[in-house]
Order: sequence, then structure tokens, then C-alpha cells
Amino acid sequence: MALILGALMLFGRVEKVSSLFWGGLVGLAVVSGWAGTAWLAEETFDAVPVTSHSFA
Repeated sequence: MALILGALMLFGRVEKVSSLFWGGLVGLAVVSGWAGTAWLAEETFDAVPVTSHSFA
């Protein structure tokens, strides 16, 4: 990752360092959202036993 960022800065493709920072932050937000959704899908959709007054 640092190698790619360094190459972009070296060849003048990025005008501001802050745009690299915010781009990386957005990328982390996307990855963390994907990982959180995958975790929720794996952990929270288990079978739930039926419980009520009539089935007790």
C-alpha cells in the first residue's frame, strides 16, 4: 500500500497529500462495512426457537 502511494506521489498523479489520506479512509470504511456485514450475516441469522405463552 505504501509503495503504491509513494509511486503516485513520485510521478505527480496526486496533487494533495490530504486526498491520499481521505481516499485511504474511505477505503477503510468500505472494507470495515463489508467485514461487519459478513460477520453479522454469519452470527445473527441462527434459528430461533419459538417461545410464547401457548408453546411454553
